[in-house]
Amino acid sequence: MTIANADGRLETPGKAISDVRVETGTTIVNDRFGGRQKFRAQGGFVAVTFRLENTGDEPIYARDPTLVVDGKRYSADPAKQTYLPVINPATIQPGAFETVAFLYDIPVPAARRGRSEGVLEVGADERETSADFATALGRIRLPGKLPPPRGSIS
Repeated sequence: MTIANADGRLETPGKAISDVRVETGTTIVNDRFGGRQKFRAQGGFVAVTFRLENTGDEPIYARDPTLVVDGKRYSADPAKQTYLPVINPATIQPGAFETVAFLYDIPVPAARRGRSEGVLEVGADERETSADFATALGRIRLPGKLPPPRGSIS
């Protein structure tokens, strides 16, 4: 297992992850669909964005990483993914990079601890970024403390 801090760079075969950003809140405000819309979390939102670079020779797939907080594993919510302003590409070609974003709707206590105690788990196989399907894992320690989820993520 390869481990990096959020302010560093996680390098695994065929890819590198850097520029990790985390935001929390109970609502997301989005202007993407032509009008201002507000979406409320069932619990608390944890939005994670990062730069995903393809350092290999084959396309890679931007699949959902797993958020781990207090030993519990959370999946990104694909139905709510469209609330974010970033649209994830299906594939990233060799030598290219993209900013990708993932949204987790998790219990408020876990969202409160997610930034300071959370870990993002990604596939460390050459072409796989999902921790669910990978044979090797990489982990990114999420940065610092955040205020508890209350406001909006925009």
